[in-house]
Amino acid sequence: MQTLVQQNVIALIWDFDKTLAKDYMQKPIFEKYKVDEAEFWKEKNRLIEQYLELNKASE
Repeated sequence: MQTLVQQNVIALIWDFDKTLAKDYMQKPIFEKYKVDEAEFWKEKNRLIEQYLELNKASE
């Protein structure tokens, strides 16, 4: 007798260029968790700059 394999399937659909939603899709998440959107993007951009600097220094 075979055992029944059960698994969950999770799909994540994200609109990165506002073709499906009028705003960026993370906006409702920021609103729900009271995240300052401008500060979030500033920090994200700083992380990219830091990564590039560290990567360049290790070459």
